[in-house]
Amino acid sequence: MPSFRPHHALFLLLLLLPLSEAGKNIAALLLILSFLWRLRAPDSVRRGWGLSDALLLAWLAACVIVAVHGKLTYGTPIGGLGDWFRMLAVAWIVSRLHLDAPTRRRLLGVFAAALTIAIARGWQDYWSGQTAVLTLTEIGHENHAAIFLLIAWGWLTAEMIAAGRPGLRLLYGAAVPLNLLIALSLLFTQSRAALVGLIAAALLLAWLSGLRRLVSKHPARTGLALGGLVLVLAIFPPPALQKHLDWQQRYDTELSPREKIWNFAAELWRKEPLLGLGLDSFSRFDHQAIRAQVTAAEGDFDPQRYQPYDHPHHLYLTWLVSGGLLLFGAGTAFFAYLLWLLWRTRRRRCDPDAQAVRLAAAAATLSVLLVGLMNTTLHHEHGLLSFILFGLLIARAHSTPPDHFAS
Repeated sequence: MPSFRPHHALFLLLLLLPLSEAGKNIAALLLILSFLWRLRAPDSVRRGWGLSDALLLAWLAACVIVAVHGKLTYGTPIGGLGDWFRMLAVAWIVSRLHLDAPTRRRLLGVFAAALTIAIARGWQDYWSGQTAVLTLTEIGHENHAAIFLLIAWGWLTAEMIAAGRPGLRLLYGAAVPLNLLIALSLLFTQSRAALVGLIAAALLLAWLSGLRRLVSKHPARTGLALGGLVLVLAIFPPPALQKHLDWQQRYDTELSPREKIWNFAAELWRKEPLLGLGLDSFSRFDHQAIRAQVTAAEGDFDPQRYQPYDHPHHLYLTWLVSGGLLLFGAGTAFFAYLLWLLWRTRRRRCDPDAQAVRLAAAAATLSVLLVGLMNTTLHHEHGLLSFILFGLLIARAHSTPPDHFAS
């Protein structure tokens, strides 16, 4: 154990994250155990206590409270607590590790290699007809695979932007085709929310990296390029866009299934607005759980307006149903802190290492919060990947003076 350091476990975690669901759980446990062991060695990890530590602990405490309340009050399982503990613990540990730029790039390289294998398997299943849409076998549902690919694309793109053309040519040469492969694969998951997230993340990274100055110098070329892109998308719409157009026609005069799920989730939250119904509780309730309160409020209950489901397909409704305002407040406070970190580093030009960390975290934050309006983000594998990037941002902010870190 003394020779096995936390960053070794982090390498293993990123290697197994897209390849093995059971393996990534074991790797996360090894990361926690190796970190606890290294606490005995002075200066091996960041010491002290800060706002980020308090917010992560508060979020975990909120999860424990709502899980116990849901179990005692509604009999909902507390198994979801393990997933939240794993994600928050990984974020906290990564935020306390001393990872230099070469180590972080090696982490990305290991993850990129594993992701390439996972994508190849997904395409093989898609071409052989085993799956109707592209997905990643160990990630599960295509929506979760799309979110995972989106966050991975943001991390890789951030490193490419920070490296620059004169910089790490080997990184650039390997990253460009993989970046395009990830984006293409995301389109074939047919996730509409992830497609919107991809466009938004690309615009955000372009803005934060200073490409807006290049656009202002060449507005005609930029307009021509964007016009050509729109024309190509209109003639050859990607699967996700075609799916959206089909659904618009199908549900033009009635509620879509997702709107019915959101209606059901909103009514469930009203049953227990402060502490919620418990983690992973959504699938345990049906129409009978809301019939009385809807009838009392509206005078009638139309079951066609509400659809029970496995999960709410919405990050914020998931927080509200699972843990009420307590869990919602804890999650919102942490993301407000992340946005503050990103905001205070916005002005001065930073070194490439700090820029890469900042851009990757910004893309992940946008992906989680924006796609969360249509899907359940911060879940399993893509949740772990997001929290790793959040941890890297916090670690960099603690290890670098603000003027040096800012851009």
